[in-house]
Amino acid sequence: MDIKIIAEYIRKRLENNDENEKFSIKEIAEKFGYTKYEFSRKFKKETGFSAKEFVSVLKLEKSLQKLIKEDKSVILAQLESGYESSGSFSNIFRKNTGLSPREYRKNIVKLHEIVNKYKENKESSEETYYEYMKINGKSNCTVYLKYPENYKSEMTFVGLFKTPIPNHAPVIGKAVIPEKVNNRCTFKNIPDGKYYILACSVEKNGKIFRYFDLKNCLRGKVEKQLIFPSEKEKKFEILFREAIPEDPPILINLPNLLFKVIGK
Repeated sequence: MDIKIIAEYIRKRLENNDENEKFSIKEIAEKFGYTKYEFSRKFKKETGFSAKEFVSVLKLEKSLQKLIKEDKSVILAQLESGYESSGSFSNIFRKNTGLSPREYRKNIVKLHEIVNKYKENKESSEETYYEYMKINGKSNCTVYLKYPENYKSEMTFVGLFKTPIPNHAPVIGKAVIPEKVNNRCTFKNIPDGKYYILACSVEKNGKIFRYFDLKNCLRGKVEKQLIFPSEKEKKFEILFREAIPEDPPILINLPNLLFKVIGK
């Protein structure tokens, strides 16, 4: 299975589907010569997530693009992304990003100011988000961040996620200014469980939307699923690269997580 070609096809179908013509996983499978069952099984084996999940998050990414880059109204973003029910759209949007569509649009400027305040503070270097009030695991690990030559990261987000798609808050998340932490971060008191370490980096360029439209930011991950406390390795390396077609979109609103940590 050539996952890159298949992912490119799915993306183009969604991006060019202005009339929101519905298409199924079965149709995609047949296009590439598979049965629906065989296609679904191989797709998940290659990516770690199902084809249905991939289509679903790409559809939501399309609505996000329309909201923040095309400045469409919530109702137009909903309809032009193929959501028939406003209630369903709002619920799915909140579940994946952490905010309702209206809250997302309304808070962009405020959240961007929070990010600026954080990175301009000389004392700022790293902040940690916890999904739960009490984190009492016994495992620790250190992640080393490796960037392409001549690339300047303004801020990097690294998190321990429950699934390989970052469409939910991490159990533990880090917002780091790489040059102040020697391009590394340490996760402490990790709760027992299975995790994917996923990361993205925002480049220095001054554009307000770069913290919300993460489609073209550099990505990185620890290549395997980690299981704590049985994980023997304590040090991991993330090699940042440009996004590729089979990458799932980053939907969780990362500045909002930072806001929850540092407040107003």
